[in-house]
Amino acid sequence: MSESLAQIHHWLFNKIKIVSNRENLLMQKFQDHADIVESVREMANQSVGMSSFNQELEQMIDHNNIHQWLQRQINLVEAREAYIIKELINMIGNDICVTMEETFKKDGFSYGKEAVTFSKGVSTAPELYQTLNDYYLNGMPCDKCDVVKQISPNIMIWENEQWQQQANWQRVGADHSKMEELYLIWLKSFITGANCSFSLEFNKKNSINIFTLKKLD
Repeated sequence: MSESLAQIHHWLFNKIKIVSNRENLLMQKFQDHADIVESVREMANQSVGMSSFNQELEQMIDHNNIHQWLQRQINLVEAREAYIIKELINMIGNDICVTMEETFKKDGFSYGKEAVTFSKGVSTAPELYQTLNDYYLNGMPCDKCDVVKQISPNIMIWENEQWQQQANWQRVGADHSKMEELYLIWLKSFITGANCSFSLEFNKKNSINIFTLKKLD
């Protein structure tokens, strides 16, 4: 059965699980509101779909439709996360945004620290970019949403026309600005965790997202 799967499928599946695990982290942070958390979880199950990744990939994946199965899981975890964030804020209040931001920050930093051990290198901007994309769920490998504009050992700049997750955020009615803010916190914290000599900056120009990964002076 496992012969039909390649390393890239496991690589992508691991990134899908990072988003799913982050959903669980968020839920755990609000156990003081246990009834609301369980209500939101059930609402997500009904409105978006249930997610469960407690088996090996070979046991869960549709071996006759590998690409489509993985795409469905990407849509599922991204939409669930956005839906849950939206509903927790709606039901508990905006005060919980600080806790959400802290959760994304700690999660990104933790994976960045982990990447130092498992990546091929984090000493240059291109190495950091590649390492980030080993953890950051940014569409299917064939999507190629980032356009690299500048690359050198100390700086790398890339652009994209929109967040790859945007369609899933919109599908569940999540606030784009809030989701963008949380994802940027995660990305920046990942870079800090992997190599604190670098920083990640984000800007917009004519609706184009511009990311600048550079070595600090």
